[in-house]
Amino acid sequence: MRLTDIMSSLRLDAYAEIGLIIFLIVFASVVVRVLFMDRDDADEIAKLPLDDDETDPVRFSKDQKHGA
Repeated sequence: MRLTDIMSSLRLDAYAEIGLIIFLIVFASVVVRVLFMDRDDADEIAKLPLDDDETDPVRFSKDQKHGA
């Protein structure tokens, strides 16, 4: 028996279909979450890349030194 015969009998196409279904579920859930997001939350998230405020208690703990 050749390797080609073994690989063709394994039915590996099911893995591609399962991966596609998982991708579509995750993509749809992200789209739904974005569409139903509050306007204030969306504005806050949009400003994150430009935010240089290092005093945000969520991002920096009290024990962490700035610049270290």
